Parts: sequence; structure tokens; C-alpha cells
Amino acid sequence: MQRGSKMSSQLPGEWEDEPHGTSGDDRDPPSGELRPADQSTADRTDRPQLTPRETEVMQSIAIGLSNRAIGRALGISERTVKVHIRSIFIKMNVSSRTQAAVLALQNGDISMPTPDPDPDPGPTCAL
Repeated sequence: MQRGSKMSSQLPGEWEDEPHGTSGDDRDPPSGELRPADQSTADRTDRPQLTPRETEVMQSIAIGLSNRAIGRALGISERTVKVHIRSIFIKMNVSSRTQAAVLALQNGDISMPTPDPDPDPGPTCAL
């Protein structure tokens, strides 16, 4: 069998030369590759981290605020917001606000606020 191919009875993430049930042991994977479970940890630590202020700006972008609104909410100028956004784009290797928001959500850098489960609908009209 060629290196890297999997037997049909193996589960995803198990190495060809590992017996079943040993994928969680401490042996090194073949060719010095990372195990699938370790890959996301490595990706997260290898990429540049957003500063706390960039994270605040990124959270504001994700909920759809304009640069002006972000500046007002954070008490900074619109120009400073643009500087933060440029830095975010460079660190995340993206070219749009949407790409940045999606990637930040996927990476766990930000989270979307949960809607209020029982917003006050105001007075209702009985028929």
C-alpha cells in the first residue's frame, strides 16, 4: 500500500500503520506530519494574533457597523479605525470586511452576539 493512502476500515485521522484505537497515543505520525487534531492548534498559534483593540474593531465589523460608527462606539477617530482595519486585513491575509468577519468567526477570534430570546415586542393589538 502506498504511503499516505488509508485502508477502507480506518477512520478519518488514523494513520495507515496505526492499529485501531491507538490514534490518540503519543507516537509521532509518519514523516513528521501533524495529526489532524493538532493541525488547528498549530494554525491558530502560527498566525498573527489580533490585538485587543483590533478584536473590538473586528467584532464591530462583523455586526455590520460602518467605520464612523465603530469610531464612535470605541471613542477613536474614523482614521484610526481604518488603520486598525488595514492591520487586520494584513494579519488575516484578506481583502474585504466580509472575508475578515467570516475568518474571524471561523477561527474563534470573535463571536456573534446572541439575539435576545424574548425581545419586547411592544404593545400588541387584540383582534
